[in-house]
Amino acid sequence: MREVRYIMGSLEMVVRNTKEFDDIVKKTYIGAVKEVYGCENPHGTAIFAYGSPGRIELVGGDSDADLLFVESTRTKQSELMRKRFTEELEKYNFSKVDLPPWNDLHEIDVSCFVSLVEGNQVFEARALLGDDTLIREVKRRQIGYNNLERQLSNIIFNRCYLDQYFRQRARGDAPNIKYCSGGSRDFLFLSWYDLLDRDISHESLDKTYSPRVEIALRRMLSQSKISPDEYEETLNAIDYQMRIRSQLLALNRNTSDKGVTVLDGPAIDRLEKAGNNNVKEKIMASFKPVQKAVDTAYRDSIQKGAIIRYSEWPDMLWKTFELTSRSYESMKDVISQDKILRTSSLWGASENGDGELFNRLAENFKTADDWITLASLSASPYCNSKILDHIAQNYAKRYGYGYVLRVIARNKNVSKETLEYISSENELDARYRDVALAALKGGTSLANNQI
Repeated sequence: MREVRYIMGSLEMVVRNTKEFDDIVKKTYIGAVKEVYGCENPHGTAIFAYGSPGRIELVGGDSDADLLFVESTRTKQSELMRKRFTEELEKYNFSKVDLPPWNDLHEIDVSCFVSLVEGNQVFEARALLGDDTLIREVKRRQIGYNNLERQLSNIIFNRCYLDQYFRQRARGDAPNIKYCSGGSRDFLFLSWYDLLDRDISHESLDKTYSPRVEIALRRMLSQSKISPDEYEETLNAIDYQMRIRSQLLALNRNTSDKGVTVLDGPAIDRLEKAGNNNVKEKIMASFKPVQKAVDTAYRDSIQKGAIIRYSEWPDMLWKTFELTSRSYESMKDVISQDKILRTSSLWGASENGDGELFNRLAENFKTADDWITLASLSASPYCNSKILDHIAQNYAKRYGYGYVLRVIARNKNVSKETLEYISSENELDARYRDVALAALKGGTSLANNQI
């Protein structure tokens, strides 16, 4: 394997950061379980890292503690454990401590089966400490629910959704190091592609304690999906992004841009005073090799649909992205029976500016109850307020659909009444209400920049 000499050393930095994170979490977990249960490893509880610490990609500066506290059955004792564990972690210098509310095995089952976003958090979770039997149960669900069909759905939906979300998060012409094409959020696609490719080839995961994006690129190189020069250029681009993002998070910690990595004038000034020259130009250049690697992974993922589905399926998918009212007539029966093709049809009409076709599709698909169809409808700037309200009213209280409410609240067409309905649903976890509250307070601009 070709050795890469990193310009900044940031890939080594994120490994060190993740190890330090693991040590803090384990120490805090042991202290909390001793206090609550009177022993170091009680039956029926375990702690997992997800997000950037789960992928061993934890930048410094001002990162979240993304953790999944799992219990076999929820009890008063486990609720107290969760409370004490969170309180102790909040004493450290994390931007926030994020423990999702789905934490017993039944809730994890529903999240994995229904939702792409919450399911992904379970699937990327990395066990840190706890009851070995419970850890095995979670791993069994990670394998069982994240089948090839779901992985294909995830890659296609998220490519469409994030392309639009990046535009919504834009602040003029200032690049966002995380939320832009080729930015650090795009690293996810490479790790998702790596998993899909391994599962199709019946190969086990690489369990090396290394950034998942680095592992994915290494395998793409070994399969000649990217050249040695592309491998080196992409890794150095990722390395540079990690360094600058880490510094910017630290520099923004006590400003109104806490947790934000937008390279506007004030941010560039802070970074250049810290010794980074021509930072905007270098960041913009770093996006290009990542974009190219992600595009290679995305297109090959679609081609794998011929194996997962049937030989003509990839061509069918590409046609739905260019769908017209006339071509829809000849394809509507196939599209109506295939949730991925329903999704790609909606995104195609929306991205091509065909509001008439989108509205026709929306009327046909608004009663679908699969997550990706509802999320795709809710994200479009062509989705009208009545359909947004219909989705919110019918799915707000159904477990596993909470993230769709965040998507609805970011849509410029959502009505005040729908936002008030979402924000007043006290049975929902705060994470599903806070975007609606932000939209009521400051409109879609504030909602789209809700961390």
